[in-house]
Amino acid sequence: MLCRGAAYKSAALALIAKARALVLTRGVCADAMDKPATPAVPAAQQNNLGVIAGDNAGFPNGRRPGDDVVDIALRVVMGKLLTLAEAPAGQLAFTDGALVNASYFAEKFPYLRAPLAGSPNEYGVTVTVQAAASVQGPYHSVPAGYDAANRKLTVSKPDEANGFFRAKANGKITFDGVAVGTDSVSLGVK
Repeated sequence: MLCRGAAYKSAALALIAKARALVLTRGVCADAMDKPATPAVPAAQQNNLGVIAGDNAGFPNGRRPGDDVVDIALRVVMGKLLTLAEAPAGQLAFTDGALVNASYFAEKFPYLRAPLAGSPNEYGVTVTVQAAASVQGPYHSVPAGYDAANRKLTVSKPDEANGFFRAKANGKITFDGVAVGTDSVSLGVK
């Protein structure tokens, strides 16, 4: 008796064998995994779905950088090469969602292009200090300074109109200690 995992593996191997037999009966060379069956196709004319889309120079007859082998394998396993009666979902456009095509790669070795530059913005968190006369608000933005060397955020000392402060940030911050000076309040920022 087979365990469930072995049964799935057995069924998958049988499906792969049937798919391979269908590929072979459609005129693809038996040694297709060893060498390309057709001449190279210029990148502009390549189809990223290879043989299942009619581009016989593509996967599985050869592996070009622009071939979307995950989508090809997914579609074949789901029944692309079978009849509609054998695999009702076989003609659906299954995908992993990652777009791959030949234009992402150079025409000759090494095929990978230079990486894209990172974001022009440095990583940082923006903190807006707001003040109000009461804890319920309404709050309004107030000027604040930040000393990066000492990691201190400084605002003017509270008065009648600005007795309550709050900070809003577009990322995670932690305040570390409060220092009250004669004309300002400083907060340590982590």
